[in-house]
Amino acid sequence: EHLNTILSKTSPLSDIFLLMIDIEHFKQINDQFGHVAGDKVLIFIAKILKKALRDGDRVYRFGGEEFIILLNRTDTEGASLVAERLLQLCRNNKPLFQNQQIPVTLSIGLTKIIENDTMDTLIDRSDTALYRAKNNGKNCFETEF
Repeated sequence: EHLNTILSKTSPLSDIFLLMIDIEHFKQINDQFGHVAGDKVLIFIAKILKKALRDGDRVYRFGGEEFIILLNRTDTEGASLVAERLLQLCRNNKPLFQNQQIPVTLSIGLTKIIENDTMDTLIDRSDTALYRAKNNGKNCFETEF
């Protein structure tokens, strides 16, 4: 609903970016460590996102292990820095479950909201970037503008 409200505004949206984030190998985490561990990984990622973002940015869970972030009042360089910061935080921090570190990595698709975007066009662009990140070795981000 919030995203639809943003897209329906008549003013220019030149400074809003969307990141689609996928937790890599989430099914394997659930299979190897159990669903309680999977839940802990989701909480871990939520905390990482909260730590890395500004007050005006919005985070939404989008499906099982995917999140969407709306970055407000930034540019391509700033949005790219946020994506890289999220990747670094995941690389440098591992959640513990029953005294075992769980390796967690992300793939991120980054796009910019443009004039006449719909929910479908915006999600499609970010999804295209996300799958490019996955195909380029994962644990990275790609853009689609």
